[in-house]
Amino acid sequence: MNILDDLLASLPQDGALVRNVLVGAHWTVVCSGTSPTGGRHCGLASTITGDPQDGSSRKPHGHEQVRDVGRLRLKSARELAEYALSDNLLEASIGVAAINSLLEVDEHQAVEINAAKVLAERGRGKKVALVGHFPFIPKLREQVGQLWVIEQHPTEGEHPAEAAADLIPLADVVALTGTAIINHTLEGLLALCRPDALVMVLGPSTPLSPALFEHGATIISGARVIDPAAVLDTVSQGATFQQVQGVRLLTLQKKKRVLFLCTGNSCRSQMAEAIVNARLGDEWQAFSAGTKPAGYVHPLALRALAEMEITHVGRSKPADEFRAVSFDLVVTVCDSAAEECPIWLGQGKRVHLGFPDPAKATGTEEEILVAFRAVRDDIALRAPELLARHA
Repeated sequence: MNILDDLLASLPQDGALVRNVLVGAHWTVVCSGTSPTGGRHCGLASTITGDPQDGSSRKPHGHEQVRDVGRLRLKSARELAEYALSDNLLEASIGVAAINSLLEVDEHQAVEINAAKVLAERGRGKKVALVGHFPFIPKLREQVGQLWVIEQHPTEGEHPAEAAADLIPLADVVALTGTAIINHTLEGLLALCRPDALVMVLGPSTPLSPALFEHGATIISGARVIDPAAVLDTVSQGATFQQVQGVRLLTLQKKKRVLFLCTGNSCRSQMAEAIVNARLGDEWQAFSAGTKPAGYVHPLALRALAEMEITHVGRSKPADEFRAVSFDLVVTVCDSAAEECPIWLGQGKRVHLGFPDPAKATGTEEEILVAFRAVRDDIALRAPELLARHA
């Protein structure tokens, strides 16, 4: 599926109604809610008119008409979100605003930071390609190694849209305006990015949805409406984004995926999965599996984790369950001197980080638990060091 199809498929099917539609000079706002008296969310998108084929930003007055004007508030918000698929850019603006009104954003996974600051930090000493015109461009030029600005209507020092195919593949950092979702060019731009490039989609039109991560984005930075009345009031008076009141700037970053692989997936790989998710969960999402899964998680592994105040609900899983999953890193945790390490034929760079199998320890339960604690502590020390080298 394409990006818009994935975004639409991710929206709640709760019958949310359209509460308000406002098309301002610069911004379009859609507010939605699940009941006439219930709470509501609002979404923003750039107000764009023109022809997506020739890049023109305006058409003659009255040429571009929106379907069902005067009856949009009779639609469900989900129906209005379908307008994002339209080749009529004004309809698409309304549709993207409706999508943004319906998205449930996990703000615990977001940071409240301006996209310009992120670009300055991640682009220091690097080649940066920026698609879209933003007020922070002059300052950003001074902060990064090299900056190429690509615009449909370039000004002095900027490059035309046709240059994207040549410049984006050269960039270490690529920043794409969220309005590319409205004019349906985002997928083509993402396809030009190098696999190792850091790719940001930014601007108030950007949907704060993990669906964008599945299409190549590394960071998404957008706006969350926190005061609908203030947004409606300022947008209705022609506000530019700097003048819009009642919004928060939020940034989400894609987590890297790591698979810890051993034979039985009952001890070492389970502890590694739990420790990484508990301690490095902001950057990494850990999984574990075994080539010959034992079918259970060793109770002493769970006890050792609990002593670190880590609650782990694990399941002994076969490696084949993850063959189709793309991992950034696959870590075998077998003791290569004492056992045969599993072979991984799926996607992801494979590295080895060996630990002795604590389940092979002998003695009383307390003596065996000592072995589990030692392996646990070794994993807690060495696994973060390994992941830091591959961040």
